[in-house]
Amino acid sequence: MDARKFLDSIYDQVAANLKAMEKRIEKRIEERGALKYLGTFNMGTSYQKGDAITYGGSLWVALNPTNSKPPGPDWQLAAKRGRDAAR
Repeated sequence: MDARKFLDSIYDQVAANLKAMEKRIEKRIEERGALKYLGTFNMGTSYQKGDAITYGGSLWVALNPTNSKPPGPDWQLAAKRGRDAAR
């Protein structure tokens, strides 16, 4: 095999591996979804996976579709409320 054919075969293999990797990355992004901040918690609002809200001064992210308020099994604490600043 001459050098050109050898390099072409390596290029083809790398290109195929990159294409497969891109598909896996796109699938992971679709599975995870994007974080969407919706402001403060509002009773009666239906939240979807990836929705982020503030409640009790903390930031919460919905793990599943839910109508319940955090904390709970459908919520993940993302940022805990800090101490009040001294004035």
